[in-house]
Amino acid sequence: MPKINRNGIKINYETYGNGPALFLTHGFSATSKMWDDQIDYLSKYFTPVSYTHLRAHETREDRGCRGMLEK
Repeated sequence: MPKINRNGIKINYETYGNGPALFLTHGFSATSKMWDDQIDYLSKYFTPVSYTHLRAHETREDRGCRGMLEK
């Protein structure tokens, strides 16, 4: 899974398909994996971008998540 580095915090994301961008966000206790069953269909018409929120387990850093929020 690719990552973007934002103020030292690595945030996981995935892109699929072609077409207009469609950002897929998840709820408090989930991760971007919740969209797996919809990706194939949405990719026919959009470029879905799924990411894991800052405080979700796939994005956390050993030093904690506060760094991005404090800057």
